[in-house]
Amino acid sequence: MPLETLLAAALVAVYLVDSASFLALGEAVIVTRRAALRRLASGSALELGGRRPFLPNPLTPFWPELRIEWATWAGPGSPAGTAAHEMRAHLHALRGVAPLAAGAAALWKFLVAIVVAAVAGLKSLFKRKSAAT
Repeated sequence: MPLETLLAAALVAVYLVDSASFLALGEAVIVTRRAALRRLASGSALELGGRRPFLPNPLTPFWPELRIEWATWAGPGSPAGTAAHEMRAHLHALRGVAPLAAGAAALWKFLVAIVVAAVAGLKSLFKRKSAAT
């Protein structure tokens, strides 16, 4: 196997390990899109050392995700309105991130297109046109 292929595979593996989270009991990740809640993820069913691994979508590193911990100290009688108010505050804090995430998404799509073109062997995109003599 060529060294370049091994290096590319190692870079992908490091990226995936770096983006993974290990969630303890009572922790979850809130996945957001456009200042709205998309889903709540508590990780995989597999437990490693009492923690559940969570791997976000590796093709969307620019989408914000919030790691939360359930308030187990609040007890069963805590009002749901308190949690809703706190969640709205978190989403309000993310409003400024939306334009940055949109710019990162555009840049990511451009970089993926360049890599696909390079892998597909479309070298004509990368050739410098020489001046006519």
